[in-house]
Amino acid sequence: MDPDREILTYALLDRQSDSTFILEDLVTELDVDTQPVQLKLSTMTAANTGIASKTASGLQVRGLNSEAYVKLQHTYTRDFIPVERSHIPTKRTALQWPHLKHLANKLPPLQDCEVGLLIGYDCPSALAPLEVVTGGESEPFTQRTVLGRSIIGSANPHLDRQGHQSFVHRVTVNEMPTPSATNVLKVLESDFNEKCYEDKYVSQDDVRFMQLLSDNIRQKEDGHYEMPLPFKDISPPSLPNNKKLATIRLQHLKKKL
Repeated sequence: MDPDREILTYALLDRQSDSTFILEDLVTELDVDTQPVQLKLSTMTAANTGIASKTASGLQVRGLNSEAYVKLQHTYTRDFIPVERSHIPTKRTALQWPHLKHLANKLPPLQDCEVGLLIGYDCPSALAPLEVVTGGESEPFTQRTVLGRSIIGSANPHLDRQGHQSFVHRVTVNEMPTPSATNVLKVLESDFNEKCYEDKYVSQDDVRFMQLLSDNIRQKEDGHYEMPLPFKDISPPSLPNNKKLATIRLQHLKKKL
């Protein structure tokens, strides 16, 4: 991990998202430490959709021509961020509007990179407007933040929107907690127990396994959970290859179902 490594990318400042997202490819290029996490994502089209993600902390972002860094406290990874590159404002965009022409030279040319960040209102210092220039009732306005300038509104006064894509951002995120060892055991028992007994004796082996499970259960990068096997000895026994027997039992189970 190189703390001084920087990558050029565009950032979407989204006041309707309560979380900040970064492209998975950028995280790989930056070589930052991540932890797997399961999210419940609510958008305009779906509520509480479960997705596998990763969380990264300690990232910083700065404007193209600025040395002022903004800390991103908590960032989630995504494999894509739905933004149309043609909506990125440039000098040409400003020249199309009389009230923005004087700012044309302050907008950088189109960069050869994707939109790799979506910064939500969990990072208000990045979204805070430092300067705003408005126009008429139906004209776009420009604002300057610590990360640079943006133009909000129609990018082309002669654009016919028919047939064009529209992107609506409204994102709410909830992290799904890692299940406790007790909850995992209850789920496992429900697959095998046909009856439930209120009074159940707990052996010392059960107590030891509960502790082993609690200390070693972990969530993998694909969102699934991995847990240790309940071996009595410290070193696992030599297990024979029983794939053939397992396949036969699987076929019997399929017939029953």
